[in-house]
Amino acid sequence: MSTLAPKSLFALDRLVSRTWIPALPRSLRDWHAEIESDLLPAQRARSEGRENRPAINDPALDVTQQEIINRFSHGADSLRQALANQIDGATQLIMERRPERLDPGFYAEEAQLAAGKLQDSHRECLIVARMAERDTWRDLAKFKRDNALSRSARYPDAPVFAVFLVVFALLAETALNATLFAKASEQGLVGGFVLASLFSVINVAAGFYLLGCLALRHIAHANPWKRAVAVLVVFAMAAFAVFWNLLVAHYRDLVATFPESGDEPLTALPSALKHLWANPFDLGSVEGIALLCFGILVFIVAAGDGWRHFDDPYAGYGAQDRRYKTTKKNYEAAKGVFRTALAKTMREIEHQLAQRLAAQGKAANEVRDISAQAAQREREAKDSAAALARACTTHLRRYREENCAVRTTPAPTYFGDYPNFSVELPGPQATADAVEATLGIIAGNQAAAQQARRALRDTENEQLRVFLAYVDDIENEAERRLAERETADNHNTGESR
Repeated sequence: MSTLAPKSLFALDRLVSRTWIPALPRSLRDWHAEIESDLLPAQRARSEGRENRPAINDPALDVTQQEIINRFSHGADSLRQALANQIDGATQLIMERRPERLDPGFYAEEAQLAAGKLQDSHRECLIVARMAERDTWRDLAKFKRDNALSRSARYPDAPVFAVFLVVFALLAETALNATLFAKASEQGLVGGFVLASLFSVINVAAGFYLLGCLALRHIAHANPWKRAVAVLVVFAMAAFAVFWNLLVAHYRDLVATFPESGDEPLTALPSALKHLWANPFDLGSVEGIALLCFGILVFIVAAGDGWRHFDDPYAGYGAQDRRYKTTKKNYEAAKGVFRTALAKTMREIEHQLAQRLAAQGKAANEVRDISAQAAQREREAKDSAAALARACTTHLRRYREENCAVRTTPAPTYFGDYPNFSVELPGPQATADAVEATLGIIAGNQAAAQQARRALRDTENEQLRVFLAYVDDIENEAERRLAERETADNHNTGESR
């Protein structure tokens, strides 16, 4: 691009001197000196004056005066063209910053299109989640009907306490037995603790899981066969609790009398079983009876913990209820994902609008800067034109004064008349019109943006209402698919029969 092209001349970061004549080959001072050195007006005036030239009746200007006037015309043309380039460059830069008019309804339409795409993209996921929720709800309803349950599932308020209670019972029984078993163990207290923990784990596990989690939860079951089996298991587990803790008590007595009894800890269990069979309640000490009672108590506590403190006391109800709640939570989460995506889309469209307005605000400031610089350069051009006119008038007057000083005949009458050295510079109307139009569009867009924001809010509220209808459509579609699947399953069952 040429350095005299409008955009090059009007670079916002270019520093220019106070006298702004970018099209002239030299500054104003150099131009004065050049005229003086090229034309030599004073010397030529005296030379012509000695020969009484120009003649008194000569109507035309001589060569030197004409050259001075021509130099002015050349400088005026260059200045005029330079200012025209500046004004054109400023106008082009302003036009480049003129934005399109903002349509308030455009962003609302974009939001509606985006919401429609979101509905299409989330539809299948929502239908699948709704079908899963309906499946588990029907399974739960059937389970409640089959088991004559009218209440909601109950869960412990503090499951941590239940865990603590089981662990505490296990550790307490282990600690009490470990002190006795340690006497007969080669590993001392560590060996006694390991051995005691094995007995305690069996006692607690049988009470917690077999009696509490299985038998007691089925004892009130709607199915009479399950209920009968549960009653049998309860009696069996009660007998096991007595049997096991008696066995541990006899084992504990044999180990406590080692080595007098002759039974080592690892081989004393068969002997303990024989003693139990022969004399089940023949325990050697009050301490043994107390530990027997404590072991049975631990069994009962563990059973109660497994029955009521970890899940609903009715067998299978808690698991069925949790499956339904999980699928319902997943369905609500899927709807939440859709709502979040819709809100995010609205915020992104608002952000696009805000970015557009911010860019237009920046453009408005740039337009004002360009306009101010264009006005400044117009003033500089006028100042330069006035300085050029004064310079040419000065050179012409000096020529005539020097000529008159040496001539012997009167000077031509036109020596008293001086031409009007004025420069008609291009006006800034085009730039002013461009500034007014551009700033008017930007101001109009600011007002339109307020309408666009209101339209976006109305669209978002409308989309929330549409979302409720959309959810109804999803649920209806899920019900339709479930009905079709149920019909197909029934048909396949009939064919298999």
